[in-house]
Amino acid sequence: MAKGEAERKLQAMTTIIVSIAAEQFGKEEEKSSRTSYAKNQRAMKIHNIRKEMKALKSQHKGAGEEEHIGLAQLMCILRKKIRFTKDLLGQKRSGKLASSQEEIDQHLAKTYNDPGRELELVECNILIDPPEPEVQFDLTELQLKEVREVVHKARARSAPGPSCTSYKVYKNCPKLLLHLWKTLRIFWRKGKIPEQW
Repeated sequence: MAKGEAERKLQAMTTIIVSIAAEQFGKEEEKSSRTSYAKNQRAMKIHNIRKEMKALKSQHKGAGEEEHIGLAQLMCILRKKIRFTKDLLGQKRSGKLASSQEEIDQHLAKTYNDPGRELELVECNILIDPPEPEVQFDLTELQLKEVREVVHKARARSAPGPSCTSYKVYKNCPKLLLHLWKTLRIFWRKGKIPEQW
């Protein structure tokens, strides 16, 4: 097989699989990756209590005279809850750094630098030589059975790799798996990993 032909076949196989799948099933819309602000425990608790307070205030406006007293007591309880939560979980952090840049650099140098960093290392007698492995690595050619086992054990819903082809395709298309195995054998013989991997 000519140099680069296996790479070209692998690339073509991937392109064909993706284009046929997109034609048959459509493309999945990319989800927007907006990073949202995650509130800490203190902020979440206060947010929930404020939501309860807001709901109580709107109920209070539309309530009759006999309900006003009970709702006022509930609002008082919620205010105490907010105060308690702030005291328990602490106030918002605020303040200014009182140290100079020089002091910070000195502290970091003293804390995280190793004075013996530049010294030459001597031979260590404590290290042990591990025994030879009892079972040697199997470097024989890749077998179809091994590829089938790996594909069978893989989760069908796991995310596809750089080739955009999921295990589900290979699980449901045995002829395609056979073609993949033949291509993998070529790379195994060459001792190379395809660029697209």
